[in-house]
Amino acid sequence: MKPYLPILTLLLYFCLVSACQQKKVNSPTENKPPSSTNKSTKNPPTVNPIEAQKKVTDNSNNAVSESNNESILKEAGQAKRIRFKSKTFDTYQVNLTQQQVRMFLDDPTGKKIRSLDTLKQLVEGEGMTLLMATNAGIYLENYYPQGLYIEQSKKIRPLNLKSVKGLYNFFMKPNGVFYLSSNQAYITESHAFEKVKANVQYATQSGPLLLHQKKLHPKISPTGTSRYIRSGVGVINEKELVFAISNQPVTFYEFATLFSEYFQCTDALYLDGAISRMYLPALNRKQLGGDFGAMIAVLAP
Repeated sequence: MKPYLPILTLLLYFCLVSACQQKKVNSPTENKPPSSTNKSTKNPPTVNPIEAQKKVTDNSNNAVSESNNESILKEAGQAKRIRFKSKTFDTYQVNLTQQQVRMFLDDPTGKKIRSLDTLKQLVEGEGMTLLMATNAGIYLENYYPQGLYIEQSKKIRPLNLKSVKGLYNFFMKPNGVFYLSSNQAYITESHAFEKVKANVQYATQSGPLLLHQKKLHPKISPTGTSRYIRSGVGVINEKELVFAISNQPVTFYEFATLFSEYFQCTDALYLDGAISRMYLPALNRKQLGGDFGAMIAVLAP
């Protein structure tokens, strides 16, 4: 046996062992994390930061939209400009213990007043302050009201109980009567007014009756599509009432629910549509002019 053979054998053995250990270290299986770690620690779901921000923004916009759905945009005493169901309305809330409500058709000479500026000059000539004025309902070509009209306890036009097919607004039954008696305000269905025995100082008949005993007119639907500028009056109680006009075209439903939901009226009556105007200086709404029949004025001594 040659003396160097054991040395060569030993060197060969160490080389084989070293190669096996190196292969074990580089094995991809060993680079995997322990299976126990995968079970006990779950990675959170991936969140897209842009989508997350969008969601926050959308929620914020929804909150703003909801808060803006019903809000006061401007307020001056009993006059308010409000946002309701994405529309704006100018309103004047009357307390009959503090203000006076009157209706006007003719001036003292018997001539039709017809315009809000002429009405303003008339009441100021009597030493009164005009707080609010609007047209008092639908009228005929000769400027007389379409239906019942009472001024200073004098009946100028009789109750109109006719039914005319194909015509809406006034003839959209039930229609109603807004009247003042003993310094109290009422709105009633037109047929029911025949039974009123009290001394009525002022009254105007119009239609439709938007709200009667807290119930919406049966033909007024949330799906209605007819939109116009609309004006009307609602009774909150016998001493409180509210006049309103829309600043954008609205449906009957949007207008009726302003009285039922926002002002909690028991009854409300539509006065007029596209031609309507309102003089409301507290809100810097100084609409004058017009070419009307009867008009309603809120006065302060």
